[in-house]
Amino acid sequence: MHGAESTTTGSFLQRVFGTGAAGCSAGSPVMASLLVVSASTARRVARLWIGHSARAVLVLVAGLSCSDPVAPECTERVEGRCWTSLGPDGQWVTAVAETPWGLFAGTHDDGVFWLDPATSRWRPLGLDHAIVSSVVFVPSDPPRLLVGVIPYSDEQTPAALFSSADRGLTWQAADGGLAARNGNRAWAWSILADASNPDRLLMGTSYPILRSDDGGRTWLYVWLGEGSAGGGVNMIAQSPAAPGRVWAGGETALLTGFVLRSEDFGTTWSWSDPTPRYDNIVWAVLPDPGTPQRVFIGVIGGVMRSQDGGASWASSLARLPGQVHALVEDQGIIYALANENLRPPPSGTGAADTDLGLYRTTDAGATWDTLPVPTGVRGAWAGSVDGRGRLLIGTGGSGVWRVTP
Repeated sequence: MHGAESTTTGSFLQRVFGTGAAGCSAGSPVMASLLVVSASTARRVARLWIGHSARAVLVLVAGLSCSDPVAPECTERVEGRCWTSLGPDGQWVTAVAETPWGLFAGTHDDGVFWLDPATSRWRPLGLDHAIVSSVVFVPSDPPRLLVGVIPYSDEQTPAALFSSADRGLTWQAADGGLAARNGNRAWAWSILADASNPDRLLMGTSYPILRSDDGGRTWLYVWLGEGSAGGGVNMIAQSPAAPGRVWAGGETALLTGFVLRSEDFGTTWSWSDPTPRYDNIVWAVLPDPGTPQRVFIGVIGGVMRSQDGGASWASSLARLPGQVHALVEDQGIIYALANENLRPPPSGTGAADTDLGLYRTTDAGATWDTLPVPTGVRGAWAGSVDGRGRLLIGTGGSGVWRVTP
């Protein structure tokens, strides 16, 4: 049994990381951060290659590190926690993903960046013509990086979804001609890759949802149709406890926050309004990894929770002075990352000024702790957890911050 697992481990890692992965080959800069530990570690990688974030799907590489690509010094210590500013300096980060190819950040204004582990510097990878909504690593054969974009109000895009098989050096359209059919105007607000089939994808647009069963070459509408408008399907998430179950959340054209649930990976959907008495936006969706019927959503004002598979909703974290853009889970601990205290920018122009809010629950949302944050860090727009259990927070103007709990 162990011999068979070792063979599977090696083939999985070589397929994802490239030949020589087991020995941290110096042939690739990314290999300097990889160490094959055990078959159980590889199984955790395979199980967790789909992670949770408001705008990103990521690979959690548990314990796979020959050397940390970023110097471990703390920029600031707050009540014993190490906060490290990773950059890119001053960037509004809308997606963050740790992958076997390294750490990627998608931004509101300047496209996609990759953190070079050899120099600890961010390298621009293009796609700066639109807002980056999602960064998704897919361990297909060959592995690919998918990036969803949202064009600015007066801009066009050759595709809503882009794919790269060379770590972001080149990009190809992967939306099946969606943008081309619509005058180079199409939006990919969220992306999900099936944990059991890397060729099966879901793409959330302004309100419809599309599915591809061939890795993005062709797409079919599975929720609403072409021409349906809304405020955006902000998040699509797969339930680790019930793999066929998929959740999506966003905002309709009438400013109604909505949650969608599918039991067959998007073939059919049921719709619910978690806040029927007032307007809202669902920014983040987090299915409980151990309890199939429990799911959390990040909304304006806090976090809501359903204990019955979305049939009913109740407030879990309330009265926040902003909105929760990301929900992140690691080892049973859930973090809510918020964008709070919206106010005009100090210069009078540009992005609004906000503050970071960070909250934690260890009892599945029954109670929450407010965690202190460094002064001056802008509000959260994206989040994930790296393979060492450290939070990665994409902020609205302060780049990416890493937090050691």
